[in-house]
Amino acid sequence: MKRTVSISLGSPSRDKKIIVDLNGVQISVERIGTGGDAQAAQRLFTELDGQVDVLAVGGIDLYVHLEGHDYPIRAALKLVQGVHQVLTTTPVYEGRTFGVNMIEGMLTAYSGLNRQPTIPELNALIDEVNLRPSLHILIR
Repeated sequence: MKRTVSISLGSPSRDKKIIVDLNGVQISVERIGTGGDAQAAQRLFTELDGQVDVLAVGGIDLYVHLEGHDYPIRAALKLVQGVHQVLTTTPVYEGRTFGVNMIEGMLTAYSGLNRQPTIPELNALIDEVNLRPSLHILIR
């Protein structure tokens, strides 16, 4: 089974772990919140680096994207210092949420590429597993 983990600075009360099946590939998708404890987050990133198929950053961005430039958030980069590879955001989708990161993480694990897919590869994977947005009308 493949494993995707998002480590967040957010509350552990929102932690989740589910198993999804994407075209016969079982993927464990997990969110671990550290309640604002940066040291705990850094420790988890270090412990899980190389132990999971996809390691994602949640609750904070590593860079601010503004007018075609990436500006580093040094405190965020310190969390993943020494970690070989993390998934953060997808510029095309401007994914800044657990959902987008974890969907991208699932697709990355499913792909078997052992690297973050390119935008065209992600789009092909989205089509392959038939991911479609849903609309929920909240106010009528």
